[in-house]
Amino acid sequence: MKKLFCLFFPFLLAACASGAPPLPPDNLLAPSYQAPAPGAVIVLLPPKFEAIDLEEGRNMLMDQLHRQLQAAGYKVVALDQANYETLWAQEVDAVGGIFDAVTGGAEAFSVRAGMRPARATGQQRRPCRHGT
Repeated sequence: MKKLFCLFFPFLLAACASGAPPLPPDNLLAPSYQAPAPGAVIVLLPPKFEAIDLEEGRNMLMDQLHRQLQAAGYKVVALDQANYETLWAQEVDAVGGIFDAVTGGAEAFSVRAGMRPARATGQQRRPCRHGT
């Protein structure tokens, strides 16, 4: 009986164990997605990295994206961080802030502060200008 158990136990374990589930593909596209037409202008925004050690690869990433998009026939424009922050602040100001689900109102946001509300960063709040 002991030999029989030792013989079939590994098969029982193998039958009960499941393999790792297949990983979903990382190249999913929305059904309505249409690639930009060749010759279209593509604006590259500065990447934001969660880990500081990835910052070193910023230039390499931007250069590679720039080269690949140009090779695909697109006109490429890259914004540096200062230009991006200026444009973002202008757009946020133009709409009176960004909706804050906590307060139910519009909050002024800072790009440098990682999109945190102005009240959390000590900045002066801008009034919400709905309908103007």
